[in-house]
Amino acid sequence: MSTSQVVFIKTLYHNYHITVYEFMRMGSNHNIFKALQDAGAKYYEFIGSNDQRVMFIFGLKKKPIEHYDGKVICYEKNNTFTGRFEKIKGIIDKCDDGKGVLTELGLTELHLISMADDEKAVTDILKECEGNKEKLRELLLKEDHRKATALHYACERGAIKVATRMLSTVKEDWNLSKELIMKEDDGKGTAFHYACKSGATEIVAIMLDVFKEHEDMMKELILKQDNNWHNVCSNELTGFQYACSNNATEVVKLLVDTVKEDTDMFNRMMLKEDGEKRTAFYIACECGSTEAVKFLIETIKGDTDMLKEMVLKEDVFHYIAFQRACAEGHNEVVMVLFHAVKDNRQLLKDLLFKNHEIYRATALHYACEAGCTQVAREILYSLRH
Repeated sequence: MSTSQVVFIKTLYHNYHITVYEFMRMGSNHNIFKALQDAGAKYYEFIGSNDQRVMFIFGLKKKPIEHYDGKVICYEKNNTFTGRFEKIKGIIDKCDDGKGVLTELGLTELHLISMADDEKAVTDILKECEGNKEKLRELLLKEDHRKATALHYACERGAIKVATRMLSTVKEDWNLSKELIMKEDDGKGTAFHYACKSGATEIVAIMLDVFKEHEDMMKELILKQDNNWHNVCSNELTGFQYACSNNATEVVKLLVDTVKEDTDMFNRMMLKEDGEKRTAFYIACECGSTEAVKFLIETIKGDTDMLKEMVLKEDVFHYIAFQRACAEGHNEVVMVLFHAVKDNRQLLKDLLFKNHEIYRATALHYACEAGCTQVAREILYSLRH
């Protein structure tokens, strides 16, 4: 892992091979997870919000990267953050060893194996439950301290082999399959949310296949929102919105293909708003998910009304996707949006001259502020013609 992906700022706490780091996230969670596995971490989780996080690590054999000794980046730690950090620190302090910490955190062997994507190990554990439905159910639905199951962990880390094994074991039991996939953690996130977020297309496909004979439940699964205050973008996101946020284009395509024959469901999925009134398209633009943005635009090609709805939709802070992409400096996304509307003069005009309700700024203001020279040049060129 290079420092362009993640920078460790300082060690906040250390005891029994357990370390709590403050760090600044510069890359995808998947890259961070892999680096931690390579460093020998047995368990890890994130605490915090947006790009400045704290990470709790157990069993780290070596440093993922060298510590950064520069200026410590300070940020407000809200009550939820403080509570979670103090809970973990309290558990560490009262235990005699690392094994005791894992027990107190509710982490089973299956949770830990799921992080490592060890198919043989998980197969051996599941075999112990053969012929005993209640024992299997108890094992798979066992919660840790944040109410997450082993399947949550497997999906979060993109552990395809382990997740596939768990889901295939219960495929003949519709009720248990449904319960396992739809089970919520303490942020109301399901395994489906995590699989979409990590871009685990194979896992998402298996889950959709489980629900294919149950149309209403399929819709509930796809439209279900979490309530995770510390996730990457916001809260109340669907799996589709998570996939768009992380540029998981194959998952985005899979979900679109699943609902495209049902116009009402397609529109509901595309226009579903999160806690900040952002659609999946808006989130993709804000997060710089260029390929996802291209695909979504291609998906609605020829539907001028839908295109207008998507590009001019305001979030709760009165920004439209084009303005937000300009403000974030996502040049490629901005150019994709620009070329998608340039032949529709009225829509282009609406896009370029849209004033922020409070700041009265246009996309050109935001492009200039972010130093997006190419975008500013294209906007000015279009105004001349």
